[in-house]
Amino acid sequence: SIQTPGVLAVAASADAAVLMLQWVEPATDERLGNAFYESFARQLAELHRATSPKGQFGWPEGTFCGVTPQANGWMKSWPAFYRDRRLVPQLELARQNFPHADLLHELGGRLLIRVASLLDYPARPSLIHGDLWSGNVLCDRSGRPVLIDPASSFSDREAEFGMLTLFGGLPPRFYEVYQEVWPLADGWRERVDLYQLYHLLNHLNLFGESYLGRCLAIMKRYAG
Repeated sequence: SIQTPGVLAVAASADAAVLMLQWVEPATDERLGNAFYESFARQLAELHRATSPKGQFGWPEGTFCGVTPQANGWMKSWPAFYRDRRLVPQLELARQNFPHADLLHELGGRLLIRVASLLDYPARPSLIHGDLWSGNVLCDRSGRPVLIDPASSFSDREAEFGMLTLFGGLPPRFYEVYQEVWPLADGWRERVDLYQLYHLLNHLNLFGESYLGRCLAIMKRYAG
C-alpha cells in the first residue's frame, strides 16, 4: 500500500495548532525512473479502490486544499457534489476577490447549470489524495512513493487527474500503467480540464489574476 508520513504528535489551542510528522529522507534523483512511477501508478490505483462506507461522495468533516477550506458534506450524486462542494465555493470566493471580473462570473453561472450533463458517466466514490501534483509525491531512500499534504475525500477518481495533469504532470509511463491496472471511464480526457478548473480557481483565489486566463479558457469550453 502507498506510504504516508507517520503522525508523531498533534496539539491545538484556541489560536494555534501543531502537527508533527515523521521525516521522510528523500532518495537521490536517479531513483525517479520508470520503476518508481510504475510502482506509484499501481499503488495509487489500489488507493482509489477504497470506497466510502455508505457509497456516498464526501468526507466526515471539512478539510483544506492549500489554505482554502474544502467542504465535504456527504452527497449521493457525484455531479452535484463536484458542483456544490467544489466549484460553487470557489466561484463564490472568486466573486468576493474579483468583483469586477464579469466574464468569470457569467461563465461560472452558465457552467454550473451544465455540470450534471458534463459529468454524466458512471461515477464511484474513491479515496483520493485530492491535491496530487508532483511536489506532493516523494520518493524515500528505499525508492517507495510517499504521499504528503492531502486534501482527501471520497470522490470520483477522475478528479485526482485534474491536479495530476495540471502543472506538467508525471511521466507518460505513470499514466500508461495506471490505465493498465484500472482503466478510467471512456471520455475522461475530455473531462479532465473540468477537474483542473477546481484547482485553477483555487490558485486564482490564493495567488491572483495570473490564473484568470486559464480559468476563463476552460469555462468557455464547457459553459456552452
